[in-house]
Amino acid sequence: LHDLLQCRVVAVHLAEQDDMVGAAYAGDPSGQALVGRRQPLQAWQSLLDASTPKGTLRFCRDARDYVLVLSHADPDDEVAQLGDDSQWGAGNLMLAPLTAGGELVGIVTVSMAVGATPLGELQCILLEIFALQAAVAIHQHRTSERAAADHLALRLSEERFRLAFDNAPIGVAEIIPGDDGPVIARINRAAGAMFGASVIGSRHEPVDSLLAVVRGEPLSTLISDLLNRDRSTLRVEVPFIGSDGGEFWGLVEAASLETTPGQPGVLCQIVDITQSKAEERELTKLARHDALTGLPNRLVLMDRLEAAVREASEQDLTGALLFCDLDHFKSINDRRGHLVGDDALVALATRLHSVVRASDTAGRFGGDEFVVVSFPLPEEAAERLAERISAAMSAPMEIDGEELHVGVSIGIAMITPGVQASDLLKRADAAMYAVRSRRDRPLYVLDAG
Repeated sequence: LHDLLQCRVVAVHLAEQDDMVGAAYAGDPSGQALVGRRQPLQAWQSLLDASTPKGTLRFCRDARDYVLVLSHADPDDEVAQLGDDSQWGAGNLMLAPLTAGGELVGIVTVSMAVGATPLGELQCILLEIFALQAAVAIHQHRTSERAAADHLALRLSEERFRLAFDNAPIGVAEIIPGDDGPVIARINRAAGAMFGASVIGSRHEPVDSLLAVVRGEPLSTLISDLLNRDRSTLRVEVPFIGSDGGEFWGLVEAASLETTPGQPGVLCQIVDITQSKAEERELTKLARHDALTGLPNRLVLMDRLEAAVREASEQDLTGALLFCDLDHFKSINDRRGHLVGDDALVALATRLHSVVRASDTAGRFGGDEFVVVSFPLPEEAAERLAERISAAMSAPMEIDGEELHVGVSIGIAMITPGVQASDLLKRADAAMYAVRSRRDRPLYVLDAG
């Protein structure tokens, strides 16, 4: 192009983000100063806007205010500086924008020697043709580079996914539709260890054969909802059959995905939460049971009493609330210490639990007070229950090598239709104190309501 145009310097500048960068030149060695030089893209855009259109080309009489322009000297007279129709000026510059897909990808600049004849019509046509071919070549090159980069990025992404999938510390399974329901496409090592399966041999195994649940809804049913797009995500705690044949709890989190275009799939991860479930059960037990005796605490007793009150009204049945207060227990604490007293409470709690029915609730109300909620239960049976409790808890017991004797005062309030739980507690408590106030010290006092 330099030879055809007989110009001083022809240079190619390429757009890179916010800059225009000199990429190549031909002609006078001074053009080397343009190669690698970064100039703001906005400056070049302003130069194009200020230039005079000549077909697809642009001619600027004084480009020096916008970008670097090579010149032999700084002429004093205006004609030598700006040129005219017959001669080239020091500030003149011919520009051929390189556009592709509506995007400015570069600019070809042409400068002549000061005083030389400006570019003629044929030379301008040659420059336009060169600019068009250069724009197409640059666009194709960048498109192929982007495609190659995208392909490489995809391969790297797939490889990273495979490595993350295979080496994840939690169980991961890819599930796809099968002829008779969801099947395993692949599982990772952690899942294989959980379920005692081969990573390779499990391929296309039915979900319920490998990820077998102990009870509840089969996992395949839940996964089918994802494959059918009835839901997009799943999060559920499931009791599974583990590699040793025993039960373990798994937190299943799954989401729909397409492994191949048009092919529905599900990515499922499984975390072993057996330990956390055990801790959760223990915390629940601590919240609802007495820490010393292991019996239900006041919260549970009140829940059960409220339930019995409702059932009494709904079913027209009766039950009993027995309030049991230990006699002379304080003397054990004072004489033998609280550790012996605690051992005595544990022993008495065991005795109390042994004489009530499995459907009854016997708990520690606080201190040395125990409460039994028995429903349904007629009045005569309530009296017999009080007798059994009194006999069990009044029997001698040996603690720390010493025989101890503890009595118990029992107040009974019958649970009848329409009664309130708070009233029952007051009546049972009053009946218990009535036992203590009487000279004959009966085993119990019953308030039939």
